[in-house]
Amino acid sequence: MSTTSPRSIDMSSPPSDLRAVKQFSGMSVTYFRRNVISLVMTLAIPVVFLLLYSYAYYLSAPATRVGIVFDTTVPLLASELKLDEEAFSLRHGVEDAALEVKQEKARIGISRTDGETLQISAYRMDRPLVAVLTQQITALQPQLKVQTVWVDGETSPLFFLPAIIIMSLLNLGLFTTGAKVLQERSASTLRLYRMLPLPFWTYFAAEFLTKLLLAIGITLVFLLCAVALLDTGLSLERWLLTLAVSIPVAAAFVSFGLAIACVLPSYSSGVHVFTVVNLVIVFFGDLFFPASKFPLTEAIARVMPTSYSVDLFKGLILNTEFRIDPWVSVGFLLIFSAVMFLIAITSFKYTAKE
Repeated sequence: MSTTSPRSIDMSSPPSDLRAVKQFSGMSVTYFRRNVISLVMTLAIPVVFLLLYSYAYYLSAPATRVGIVFDTTVPLLASELKLDEEAFSLRHGVEDAALEVKQEKARIGISRTDGETLQISAYRMDRPLVAVLTQQITALQPQLKVQTVWVDGETSPLFFLPAIIIMSLLNLGLFTTGAKVLQERSASTLRLYRMLPLPFWTYFAAEFLTKLLLAIGITLVFLLCAVALLDTGLSLERWLLTLAVSIPVAAAFVSFGLAIACVLPSYSSGVHVFTVVNLVIVFFGDLFFPASKFPLTEAIARVMPTSYSVDLFKGLILNTEFRIDPWVSVGFLLIFSAVMFLIAITSFKYTAKE
């Protein structure tokens, strides 16, 4: 892996603190672009997960009959539509058609919300079929207004999108930030910075601010991928809120990576520590396994920044109810960031063993 050098800083004129931060930030971005491990951990692997799961989900859908449920408010509509029972699995008289679709017991649910409105709850991948059903219902009962509600099933690729984004931001903090700082310590690169007439904080400020900007960009990339693959249907407000929330989430992970990098004495052992920490957080931090719902792992999950990050992202991206008050989650992430950043500053040493 490449290391940065203080010789790339322009010293032709007396340096200012802000200009130093800007130049250190440019070096950090260059490291990110040229370092293969950083690109693979933060972008390639999460994108591959999203692509594989998306195509597996959608390609497997046509293998079974399309399940359509009619709740008690539309008792005669199924017979009026005259749907082919060899192509569709029909059920009548359910209590909540939308819930049946949400729980993936059916792919389309039809119910009447009032005397003049009919609601079709469905997955976005069934958009063409919903258009046909809407046309048929309108032809049969032109006085009805047909309203479509798009539902995201509990195993749809969109359901795992928040966890995939957070996994990418976690890797940004641990491997792109923490491993980089530890490597520069072991290569004695940071010791050379002591020769520059610059305050100590400029290096950390550059690393921190650069990674926050990269986190916003990474979150935007995954949201765009989700729109292309999954048709998320996010409103502009939720787009902006998700990008805003990525800042405290990334701050927690970057500070955590910096703290580990400053505490560890050597780079060779540090690489293994970063890997173990990553695995522990992935399995016990509510990313893909709901650790907070089980008594044995709940205490561990409650101190993980990922548990609060996942809840924020799921509430915004999936439009689900927040399990934790959003301000409590943001507050926890900011406090966690401050504590980790303090540990990083107080325990920092310019050199480390190979």
